[in-house]
Amino acid sequence: MKNTWKKIVATALAVSFVFAFAGCAGLSAYELAIQNGTFSGTEEEWLASLKGQDGKDGQDLDINDLYLAAKNNGYEGEFEDFLKEFLGSDSLDITEDNNTAQLAENMMSVVSIQAFSAGSAGSGVIIDLDKEEGNALIVTNYHVVYSAKMSASEWKKNIYVYLYGARDFETDDTGKTLTGYGDGMQATFLGGSLYYDVALLQVTNNDYLKESIATEAVLGDSDKAVVGEKVYAIGNPANYGISITEGALSVDSEHIQLSMDVRYEITDRFPPQLLIEKQSFVYRVMRTDAAINSGNSGGALFNAKGELIGIVNAKTSVEEVDNMAYALPITNVKYVVGNLRANGGTVKRASMGVYLDTLTSKAKLDDFGNVYIEETVAVGSFDEGSIAVGKLNVGDVFKTIRINDGEKKAVTRVFTIIDYMINVRKGDTVTFEIQTKSGENKEVSFTFSQDSNFLTHI
Repeated sequence: MKNTWKKIVATALAVSFVFAFAGCAGLSAYELAIQNGTFSGTEEEWLASLKGQDGKDGQDLDINDLYLAAKNNGYEGEFEDFLKEFLGSDSLDITEDNNTAQLAENMMSVVSIQAFSAGSAGSGVIIDLDKEEGNALIVTNYHVVYSAKMSASEWKKNIYVYLYGARDFETDDTGKTLTGYGDGMQATFLGGSLYYDVALLQVTNNDYLKESIATEAVLGDSDKAVVGEKVYAIGNPANYGISITEGALSVDSEHIQLSMDVRYEITDRFPPQLLIEKQSFVYRVMRTDAAINSGNSGGALFNAKGELIGIVNAKTSVEEVDNMAYALPITNVKYVVGNLRANGGTVKRASMGVYLDTLTSKAKLDDFGNVYIEETVAVGSFDEGSIAVGKLNVGDVFKTIRINDGEKKAVTRVFTIIDYMINVRKGDTVTFEIQTKSGENKEVSFTFSQDSNFLTHI
């Protein structure tokens, strides 16, 4: 659905380029490009340049890309004017985000979760799907399926997931589950971490899934989420089944602290002892005012394009506070999922033993008037024995980060480094571009070859 829309818009705009831009003294895009020095050549060459290599380059353009292209070629109007003049938004409202077809597709990627052994319920999102084989990979919150009152072998049993429209399980008057689980699909726990509140479930060779209209969620980029944009929360609130609420993205990145019961089994004593105690965890989250309730945990936060940008995990329940709910940024969740799959269901995060410092933090506007925050991130201090000692100095500013021969990622927020390091595996080399206090720019590399370079998170 999303790619089809982009193709239609790109085609319409390419046709519009042939005619005069409204409000630009009657000059065509070609004439403006020649006048402004942004292109030289014949009009036929100009038209060919718009098509891109083999005509496919425009398939992944979005409306912002098209607006920038028009600006680069002399268009002087605002974004809203661009929509009205070139996309006919007076008759076809391109800014309309109440796309029920897209929402229906999103709903079919979300499941309700019943962790019968643990005695809890929540939500999950399908992130990988093979309907022909009846297989699905589902991400949820760890706390949805976890129980500190039971051993891991106990609470991992009897986890079932339900698609929208599936027959629910039956209970008697006391709430006890009767024989049968309706159209529930039994799921296997693949791994997870309370530290990140992420868990992975897998459904295998399920006939109900094979015959369903289930979809896998399209993962967005939460690092590019814009404060104020429309979002949709889809989950299983109050364990009543899959439903949708809408709101705005209130904050793109902040931290919350949650306390959870953690089970410790002391096996070096006889007889072995069990200890359950409260432990606090700090999570980086996005905030939304979309209605969130118990049961939404593990569910989806989609943007208006239908892209998954977060996994819902908490809300503020203080009586004086309204409409403050939270979701784990999907880009970070994606990194955690990759780490879990690479390490047999456990998160092992590379650590340099460096504490980061924020030298500056400023609000800025992008080309479309959207506000974002840009930080200057530097070395604050070191752990004793850190592998960075002797290579980095306090005050060194991080400019980019790269793993092995991958692409450089600009360091614009403190969380850029913290999150990206989750992608490091044993044997990988991480290279930073830094700027020293004296203004020198240089590269510094670290190879994570020892087990001691990694922290294991429960």
